[in-house]
Amino acid sequence: MRAPTNLEHMRRSNNIVEDCNNAAVASDEVRTYTELREQIHNDLRLQHPEWIEPSGESPMCDFYEARLSELLGAYA
Repeated sequence: MRAPTNLEHMRRSNNIVEDCNNAAVASDEVRTYTELREQIHNDLRLQHPEWIEPSGESPMCDFYEARLSELLGAYA
């Protein structure tokens, strides 16, 4: 079995994005990368309050934010 090409991967990713866009999610339109990072930062903490430590730190959220930045950087 061969590995998917970048084009195949992007098409698959686009299908996922289309599925997410069709989902009933209340969110503001994101116009910049900075806005996207802020929205993800806030949404992760809202969706997973159990990940937030008493100090306000969240290593799990930080991990997911860093991983997403890494993945998005590959397409920049």
